[in-house]
Amino acid sequence: MEFLVQLEDKVNYQTWCFNPIHHGEKIVFDDPTFIAPCKICKETKYLYRKNNAISKKGHLITFKPDGWSWGTMERKHYGIVKIACTHEQALEWCKTHRIPLADEATEQEKKEAAILERPRVYKFDYEKCATVDWKDQAIDSKIFTLTDLTQIKTDTSIVESIVEKVI
Repeated sequence: MEFLVQLEDKVNYQTWCFNPIHHGEKIVFDDPTFIAPCKICKETKYLYRKNNAISKKGHLITFKPDGWSWGTMERKHYGIVKIACTHEQALEWCKTHRIPLADEATEQEKKEAAILERPRVYKFDYEKCATVDWKDQAIDSKIFTLTDLTQIKTDTSIVESIVEKVI
């Protein structure tokens, strides 16, 4: 399988407000401070800061079969790593965290949980073992073959941040 690898921490200032008083309309604004309330309702309780869905350097974003014809954007902005693995392993390595919900969760809670289920679980420390240079975005990424599967590890910083939100 071939995987896209995030090459740098992704920071996003976009913020969405899902307050039910907006009647399903998504209020969107930029907040580089990460503390601003909604521009319309002035609430902070219903905000989803898109940075919560952060992708960190080394996260395995998605996978495709060997020989996939990656698009221009993928070849320029991501590393591509080839790993001999099963489809089940690939699914596991690209999965996202799930926010546990009670059976009686409201539609609003389900909507918010679906948005928060973004942070990746696994990462690959490509700087430690990759023999290709993926930093130059002017050239297409060369495919690196990873044979040491111990280099794919759980991203503990993401796990800790999810646990904090649930508790």
